[in-house]
Amino acid sequence: MMENKALSFIEDGLKKSIKFNTWINCPQYHLTVYIRLTKRLIDKQICDTIDLASVSVDEKFWHKGYFKKLLNNLEELAKIYHRTIYIESILNEYVMQYGLKTGYSLTPNNISINLYRKF
Repeated sequence: MMENKALSFIEDGLKKSIKFNTWINCPQYHLTVYIRLTKRLIDKQICDTIDLASVSVDEKFWHKGYFKKLLNNLEELAKIYHRTIYIESILNEYVMQYGLKTGYSLTPNNISINLYRKF
């Protein structure tokens, strides 16, 4: 399904229903992401999640839509494998506003800003 080795690696983990956490370099999106396939308690319910724990976009490619493209592909996977996308510890106001505008919800956590969306 995915055209990218990094996304194929994630999809393979989803197919096998394994948990993992790792740094993944996505050169076509000019970013590196720390991602987890795990479970989380969200809204008093245990959810299988695709966690985006850290995302670093190469500075010269900021505001060019690469994070959105990656997120769109992860959302496709989340729909297929019935996962929740969880974006952890958001430091960028733009990312937070984009997430809220596109159907993500804030977690009830006063320590950091986290977003999730169930598929």
